[in-house]
Amino acid sequence: MLGRLKKSRERTNLFNKNELLESEDGYKLIRMTPASGELKLVGTFHTYEEAVSTIDLLKNDGLYYYIYGNSNRILYASEGQ
Repeated sequence: MLGRLKKSRERTNLFNKNELLESEDGYKLIRMTPASGELKLVGTFHTYEEAVSTIDLLKNDGLYYYIYGNSNRILYASEGQ
């Protein structure tokens, strides 16, 4: 009988998504690089409309953008072109 292979978690230098989202109230704009999966907090906005308009200005760079609300759910997603 063959033994079980143990899967080890690979440590990376990427941000932990939960750390990005554990901040004050507002709408958080997160950017993801598709090639590496790296997440970066672009900014925190007081209104949803501010966050969406910022995405409209930035979305031509080939990255993915997500807006998270207070409940840590994705409220809006956009793919750069």
